[in-house]
Amino acid sequence: MSAAVAPLLEVEDLSVAFPLPGRGPAGRLEAVRGVSFTLRPGQALGVVGESGSGKSVTALTAMGLTRRDGAQLAGRIRLAGRDLLELDDRQMRSLRGNELAMVFQDPLAALNPLQRVGWQLVEALRAHAAPARRDAPARRDAPGRRDARARRDVLTRRDALTRRDARARAIELLDRVGIPEPGRRIDAYPHELSGGMRQRVMIAMAIANEPRLLICDEPTSALDVTVQAQILTLLGELQRELGMALLLITHDLGVVAELADDVAVMRAGRIVEDGPTREIFDAPREEYTRALLRAVPRLDDPLPDRASPTPRLDPGAPGDLPPAGPGQPLLEVRALAKGFAPRGILARRRHEPVRAVDGVGFALAPGEALGLVGETGCGKSTTARLVMRLLDADAGEIRFAGQDVTALRGRSLAALRRGAQMVFQDPYSSLNPRRTVGACVAEPLVVHDLQHDRAARRRRVGELLETVGLAAADAGRYPYELSGGQRQRVALARALAPGPALLVADEPVSALDVSIQAQILALLQRLRRDLGLALLFISHDLAVVRQVCDRVAVMQAGRIVELAPREQLYERPQHPYTRALLAAVPGAGRDRRTIGA
Repeated sequence: MSAAVAPLLEVEDLSVAFPLPGRGPAGRLEAVRGVSFTLRPGQALGVVGESGSGKSVTALTAMGLTRRDGAQLAGRIRLAGRDLLELDDRQMRSLRGNELAMVFQDPLAALNPLQRVGWQLVEALRAHAAPARRDAPARRDAPGRRDARARRDVLTRRDALTRRDARARAIELLDRVGIPEPGRRIDAYPHELSGGMRQRVMIAMAIANEPRLLICDEPTSALDVTVQAQILTLLGELQRELGMALLLITHDLGVVAELADDVAVMRAGRIVEDGPTREIFDAPREEYTRALLRAVPRLDDPLPDRASPTPRLDPGAPGDLPPAGPGQPLLEVRALAKGFAPRGILARRRHEPVRAVDGVGFALAPGEALGLVGETGCGKSTTARLVMRLLDADAGEIRFAGQDVTALRGRSLAALRRGAQMVFQDPYSSLNPRRTVGACVAEPLVVHDLQHDRAARRRRVGELLETVGLAAADAGRYPYELSGGQRQRVALARALAPGPALLVADEPVSALDVSIQAQILALLQRLRRDLGLALLFISHDLAVVRQVCDRVAVMQAGRIVELAPREQLYERPQHPYTRALLAAVPGAGRDRRTIGA
């Protein structure tokens, strides 16, 4: 990018601090400290760093979304010469959608669950169809009147685009971002779409009015590699077609290598290193950057030594399942099947159940780790929920420690929940927002009657939090006060609390930056070695699966199409679909075999 092109976005000495309740006027948390960078039209800047380093806060401040939290702002953020920090809420609304837009980290939380995706797309199109009146005098209204005035402003702008035209444009956008059958999907609710489709809807909403700046906050963190590759290709094509500047926030350095022209590395609210992507990857100057690159799992990493764990189910505890016998698998799944009756838009076309899992079978030995990979919607998460008896199978057999899981009831089922714990893909929805982190982690100890003394329970919670890379003092915080990666660590600590023999992990590190990801993966390996913890590991990151798992099962359309030891699967994949997954690992010529080398 020529330096002669005027910058589109200029961030100068930006500082963002949040007041801490109960700490007085001087009590505040400095999330961003003196951050500066520029972004030119058509340029892509990747911002990387650990969870809590200030990446998302920087992006949200540029969108004007930290003011509602009482953030104390300093510095400048200029978009095409206009200082965004000096604009009021009404002026910022006139810019969002038209001049700058954002793809948020969690599309399920960002989309309205009560409205169809088409309605939400049409709303975005009509709300920004014509620019807001910038010459209108600012008015100081009460909060309720401000909300009413904002709604009236939206209605006045809708006159520029009819509802029929907006719907046609929405279908065109869904088709542009690669959603199949957009004419039907436009009437779907968010929960009826897969994670990859929801992310595509978010991108469609963001580009609906062709903004000059697109901010993407972890746009591919929960996507499998094939969908991830499609999203990255889509973003690159849109950037070239529309001439957009792209601010890409991610912990995935492979994504940065794929899309970004330049990289800014953040730590503790500051940019510690920045420069062209290739220079940063080839010759990083800062030790912190080198540590991040070393932490990236690569497809040619030396395989970790396989442990020889001792099976453990704490058989002396009341209500526990009996331990697996010598040579007996801890978990056996045979001919497992599950169908769902179609609802919503799918019910209009077909009446037979949708086969989410169709004849799945595998075995898992004590202390063994089995990876489950495949595209979004292939049945991985449904299989995990069937194993945990969160769903009832239509057919097949599930045996845990020799007992038929499908027949367990009452105390025996409660014992299964102690012996087998699950880490869910979305930590925000799996943690109770009204309870503190300490209460969430302590819940299994209370439910399974494992710790009566409150002081001892608090100590145990502190130990668990420190085990997963948090501080014991974080027990007093609430989930909304944590970053996505920190919430995932809390979910892992809660799953480890009762000392399970089997951990079912559904994308447990998808929201973590590479350094914390490396710590969690090392922790899982240590737990397997020390406690005989068996692991059913679901992930879209094939390099992570290779590092953690002894065997890998590849799922497609509800079936396991290939199951093999990791060495064989990665070096000599047999099924064409497996080869396609491996070929889709991002990197733009600098794939995970070379990043961090």
